[in-house]
Amino acid sequence: MIDVTSVLINKEADEIVIKGVDLDSIWCFSDEPEEDAECTEVEYKFDISLAGARKYLYIVTKNNKKASEFKYMDERLEALVGQTIHFSDNFRVKDEA
Repeated sequence: MIDVTSVLINKEADEIVIKGVDLDSIWCFSDEPEEDAECTEVEYKFDISLAGARKYLYIVTKNNKKASEFKYMDERLEALVGQTIHFSDNFRVKDEA
């Protein structure tokens, strides 16, 4: 689960970048996180030139009460800021490492 902090829409590159705080990261090393444990920042990239990624993002925004109030996709994606959601790894752009 991530707490979305920003959404960047780059229409020239057909890419959407959603940044947030990975809330699950404090649990990965132990059952009880330490009191001063910090969550890590994460960045999810979606290639919107692919129909599957566009449909997935539409479904994510449709199933979010705040985002589904808007008509246009740009507004729906911006409404995700401040929401806590989960993204599937299936539609993300894989990091080249």
